[in-house]
Amino acid sequence: SHDKDFADLFDTIIALKVCSPKLLANWILGPIAGAMNKSDIRFADAPVKASQLATLLEMLDSGKVSNNNAKLVFEKMWESGKDAQTIIVDEGLEEVSDTAAIQALMQAVLDENPAQLAQYLAGNHKLLGFFVGQVMKKGAGKINPKIANTILQDRLNDLSE
Repeated sequence: SHDKDFADLFDTIIALKVCSPKLLANWILGPIAGAMNKSDIRFADAPVKASQLATLLEMLDSGKVSNNNAKLVFEKMWESGKDAQTIIVDEGLEEVSDTAAIQALMQAVLDENPAQLAQYLAGNHKLLGFFVGQVMKKGAGKINPKIANTILQDRLNDLSE
């Protein structure tokens, strides 16, 4: 039964300590169950090995890949049997969490939007979202939003002082 399959998969991956039990459970009940139902096969017979799935979940958990991209990668893993890293590199899906790279994009965004920057510094802090959005757009959706947010807030605080 799928339940036994899921339990085995859960135990196998939890033992590797790559992500939280909640994240793993959500993935088993979501994308994995979906793929198994569509293909009508047990996970044991699937093109994706538990170790490959563990690697993907570890990358998701550590912010190397976004949740949406992880789902995309999983679908491609299921279709091709390739591992996550190969697909992420081939498809250019890796998130940029390199601080220097994000700072460079951010500086460009601030330089290009002097009016919004002036408004932010005058106390309109709602514009933080605008700046984060611009950085994300410049990074073609590959920027880790949490890191971008932190870096931007630090920079804007420096400018506010």
